[in-house]
Amino acid sequence: SMDDAMFECTFDANPVMYDGIRWVRQEKESDEEVIVSGSSRRISVDWDDISGNTVKSRLIIRNVTVQDAGKIACVFSNGYGIEARGETYLLVKHKPIMDESPALKKAAAANRETGRLVCRAQGSPNITFTWRRQTGELAGGSKYQVYHKMVDPLTWESQFHVLD
Repeated sequence: SMDDAMFECTFDANPVMYDGIRWVRQEKESDEEVIVSGSSRRISVDWDDISGNTVKSRLIIRNVTVQDAGKIACVFSNGYGIEARGETYLLVKHKPIMDESPALKKAAAANRETGRLVCRAQGSPNITFTWRRQTGELAGGSKYQVYHKMVDPLTWESQFHVLD
């Protein structure tokens, strides 16, 4: 089923400048911020005057896909002081997507040092990790430690430490 996502952001400013309202998102590949534009038929941005100096802006993304998931921010600037910003995440339920970065693909440790293997994936809801050898599951016991953490609401990481 195709679902829509709606975000609302309310600003107080003097003066209010409507062309100072923008919605941005983080590009997954480059980590750069790009403007979420109304040029796509799936996306619309509008605003309402709430009172004299208060404005509410609304972003609607129709037929949300996994590609739409990630950090989204509303940003307001009127030329006075630093711009105001509100951030949130669009979470779209999907199977985990492994981070295939070369830096995560191999690990080495010197003698008497802890070896660390890192696995990172994006997905929603929460991701759990299981570490296995090709022969089966990795051994438990005092030689191994596993740490899990949420990097951001969409990204999960597991570290497998081999102690000497």
